[in-house]
Amino acid sequence: MYVISLLMGIGMLDDPQIRKAFDEAMRGSGSSGAQFAFDDFKGFLAGSLVVIALIGAGLYALVAFFVRKGRNWARILGTVFAALSIVGLFGMPSIGTLGTLAGIAAIVLLYLPASAPYFRKQQAFGSPYGTPGTTPGNPYGQ
Repeated sequence: MYVISLLMGIGMLDDPQIRKAFDEAMRGSGSSGAQFAFDDFKGFLAGSLVVIALIGAGLYALVAFFVRKGRNWARILGTVFAALSIVGLFGMPSIGTLGTLAGIAAIVLLYLPASAPYFRKQQAFGSPYGTPGTTPGNPYGQ
């Protein structure tokens, strides 16, 4: 949803209101060649949105991959991303709003008591001889 909402922003670059605001800003600065400048601005903004969408999707995929592996740092990083995405809720409602709400709901689910054991530090090969104070196990699995 995040990537779709950013890519939908590219389609909004041809909005006449954006063109009007850009022309007014150019007239206010006393610059000439507004058509060429607007096309450059539109290209730069479209390229920036694509790069931001790819970086954001990569970061979210990284967090999801390591949350799936039970890494607590990924859960914390996902919480930071969700907190930063709350700013997006104050704008116009869009498909990005749904993505933000779904992300916040997912983070809340990661902190429920039922999911806490999944994120506890697991040491599968920490001590092959058993835990201290118990009967030692066989290190060779026989």
